[in-house]
Amino acid sequence: MLRIQRMPGLPENIGEFVAEVADELEVLYGVDAADHYRRVAIPTLSATIEHPLVDVLGACDGARTVGMLFGFVRDAAARITFLHVLRDHAGLGVEGRLVRESVRTFQAGGVDAIVAECVAFGATRLEGAFAGLDFSVAPRQIMMADVRFPALALFGPAAGRALTSEEYGDAAAVVVDAYVGHADRRVHLDARDEAAARTFVETAAGGSYGPVFPGFLRGIWVGPVCAGVILASEPMPGIGFILQVAVRRAFQGQSLGTQLMREAADAFRRQGLDRTALGVTVDNPARRLYERLGFAPIKPIDAYAWWRPGIYEREAS
Repeated sequence: MLRIQRMPGLPENIGEFVAEVADELEVLYGVDAADHYRRVAIPTLSATIEHPLVDVLGACDGARTVGMLFGFVRDAAARITFLHVLRDHAGLGVEGRLVRESVRTFQAGGVDAIVAECVAFGATRLEGAFAGLDFSVAPRQIMMADVRFPALALFGPAAGRALTSEEYGDAAAVVVDAYVGHADRRVHLDARDEAAARTFVETAAGGSYGPVFPGFLRGIWVGPVCAGVILASEPMPGIGFILQVAVRRAFQGQSLGTQLMREAADAFRRQGLDRTALGVTVDNPARRLYERLGFAPIKPIDAYAWWRPGIYEREAS
């Protein structure tokens, strides 16, 4: 009989999970990405499951773990970051049972919001897993481009510069301002206020989303004002991932986002990376910019968001 329980450590059959995720990473990003994941997955997951803020649920069929969900709470908001169900149990309701138990726990703990943006690897199915839980869904996609695509070339000198640690607060303020009134703010918990945004910038700079090299964290200043920022990392060999690109509302429409994307691509090229990727909501107008810069969709990924009644409206006002 299937049971949902908290996991004190990684299951004995963790290799099954690693193998299934690695197989899809190979399809999406290539052999190097899959090999890298096979090398680092178990130590990374081991360190994650031991973190005091992380809550890990397992779906167990007898002695065998057939599904796992990772979530954590920060700044009064919960994030579900990983959900995988093994192929022989996927699509049979295991995903929904893991989600319901996680959501119940987080809501009972008093969080203001819960966001889940998990890449569904292999046969894992998230469709319907959040049904009946008052979550909104934002259809998103992962897009990728060759860093040598002509439109990503840097024409002339860079307009921006690498962020210093003293400027992380400026970068955070840009992120928050850019999402005021933005439809995507509901799924971007890091944009809810400057404290959350600064934590995100510092976490990115610390390498939690992958190694960060010179020029990967950049800002553009207009006079004394930080007008736009871009944050990136190398989560897999050869791929520069855009974690965030944001421009203050007062400076939007001036091609600062395009300039930041080109400067990030230049930093990727100097680091020897071949491709760049990002995630974007399907109906976000920025997607048209990314397409002009050579990005093409490679995988759909939905984001699910729940906010405690009245909280989102109060913070968004």
